[in-house]
Amino acid sequence: MITIKDLIAKIRTRLRDESEGEFRFRDSELLDALNTAYLDLNYQFKLNIKKYTKQVSQTDNVLQTNKMFLSFEKAYLNNTPLSFKAYDEKAKTLQISSFSDFQSLIILPSTAANGILEVFVNESVKLEMDSILSSGDFLENALIFSVLISIFQIESNESNLQRVGFYENLYKKETDRLRALISGTKEARSFQTYFNY
Repeated sequence: MITIKDLIAKIRTRLRDESEGEFRFRDSELLDALNTAYLDLNYQFKLNIKKYTKQVSQTDNVLQTNKMFLSFEKAYLNNTPLSFKAYDEKAKTLQISSFSDFQSLIILPSTAANGILEVFVNESVKLEMDSILSSGDFLENALIFSVLISIFQIESNESNLQRVGFYENLYKKETDRLRALISGTKEARSFQTYFNY
């Protein structure tokens, strides 16, 4: 776990922006860049999957999520998987669709909406200065590198453009490492055979 304040302090160290009271970058600028970085990582690695359950009927076939979702993962109506398709009022086959607000899902056709709806979505998260990231230690380097890329793009001089390239390479390596770690937790990594010792 890591606090946003600690992350910002680490970013300031990399920026050599540590003169309190005379910071070159405001906390709000760094927080905006952190939110953008976290949103991207959350989308890439599906870090905030939430489950919603609702009793639906013909007259109540819309499920409202608490926050905007970045991606739809899966849905079941009475334990039967639902296809995620574009909204079509004239749909004849059972499906789930999203409204353009990315917070509402609807069962179509409404005449088929009857039972327990279970939906899994990857929700967005807005970080605040007092937020604590439970996955922060895991994401720390990727977040720092992404913020530095954004900050160094503000002033487009030669040395900053070189720094952007340097931190883009570090960010890519870090996200590749994260991808490998995450896939390692989701898949069996070794198979026992007669020849394994």
